[in-house]
Amino acid sequence: MGGADKKWKGNFWFCFAAIISTVYHNNLKWYYVNIYMSKKYQAKYQKLTAKLRSARQEAGLTQVKAGKLLKKPQAYVSKIERGERGVDAVELAEFAKVYNKDINYFIK
Repeated sequence: MGGADKKWKGNFWFCFAAIISTVYHNNLKWYYVNIYMSKKYQAKYQKLTAKLRSARQEAGLTQVKAGKLLKKPQAYVSKIERGERGVDAVELAEFAKVYNKDINYFIK
C-alpha cells in the first residue's frame, strides 16, 4: 500500500466513529447506525451548515421551498442544516445554484 493510500485511510477512518445499535421490535431486528464526526472536522462543518442556512435565508427561501427547488423533502434540508446529514460536493453545487451563490462562498 502506497503513502497516498495510507494517508487516505488515516484521514477517512479516524474522521468518523460509528455506533451500531440493535433494536428488536415486533420480532424484527433493526440496526441503527449513529455516525459521529471527530472534533477536528466538527467546527468546520458547523461553519458550512451555518453558511448554508444563512444563504437560504438571504435567498428568502423556507426549508420547504428550498427542498422543492432541490427536488428533495424539507427534512433533507433540515438535516443538512442541523449537521445530521453530510453534504457532498455535487449537493453543495446544487445548493449554491438554488441559493444563487458561488460555491466558493460555502467553502471559504
